[in-house]
Amino acid sequence: MPVYIPPLTSSQKQLLGHLALADFPHPDAEPASAAARGLDECRLRADIEELCNTRQVTVAEGHLSITELGVVAYLAAERDELAATLVDVSALADELRRRDPVSAVPHSLRQLAQGAWSLDQALAHLDPT
Repeated sequence: MPVYIPPLTSSQKQLLGHLALADFPHPDAEPASAAARGLDECRLRADIEELCNTRQVTVAEGHLSITELGVVAYLAAERDELAATLVDVSALADELRRRDPVSAVPHSLRQLAQGAWSLDQALAHLDPT
């Protein structure tokens, strides 16, 4: 049965990203810890509360930890961000093709972005010998 994973805000994603690397002290226990990680202290408490409510983060003995669900949510957000970037790369390839229909660059770029070609294949297509 699939588990619903609510979308993350950018600050929640940032927090989960830090926690995916290592647990760290709750800001109530060690306020400088959040600042050292570049986390917005004003937003952090609300993010911790929300992520605890959705069982993506736990607080125990003054430390924050990511749960398995939190790891899944973080990786899903990373995947979605990368997928959006690849869509943009494909759109750029389309625009390049429109501007210069004889260039091999757009086709190589699109094939690479779609995973159809490796970087070496895309580069070889640009410089056939």
